[in-house]
Amino acid sequence: MPIRIEAGTTVGYQARVNYKTHVLQKKYQYKSRLFSRSIYGWRKAKKLAIEWEAETRKELEKSGVVFGRGYNRRKSARNSSGQIGVYKSTYKHDNKLVVEWCASWMSNGKPKHKSFRVTANRTEKQAKSLATKWRRQKIEEINSQKLAK
Repeated sequence: MPIRIEAGTTVGYQARVNYKTHVLQKKYQYKSRLFSRSIYGWRKAKKLAIEWEAETRKELEKSGVVFGRGYNRRKSARNSSGQIGVYKSTYKHDNKLVVEWCASWMSNGKPKHKSFRVTANRTEKQAKSLATKWRRQKIEEINSQKLAK
């Protein structure tokens, strides 16, 4: 997400993408670009910064880089669901084992979750599929809202 900058004569939105060329690299590299308020105005500068950030991420993804700080990261080796932001939760409630698949995402800087329980009418495979679809839908909504602003 671009950062609004108002420091002296530097005024506008700065887009920045942190990345590593390989997993073992210690420090992140970054690509950065400032979209000036005086040239584009606030709204257009923000829109252009978001678009530039998305395009830069797509270009870098093709070369297989690792991104830093964000929800568009590579899947962890510990991920058992195969989907980023989708996980299985099991717990006991009233001496009954409850199994559910959860979708998680960030909305306005706050973590959000939605659970899909395995029931007599819903299999584990269906619950996982619903959680995966829900997360994908929420991420698409967030991305479309960023472009609309």
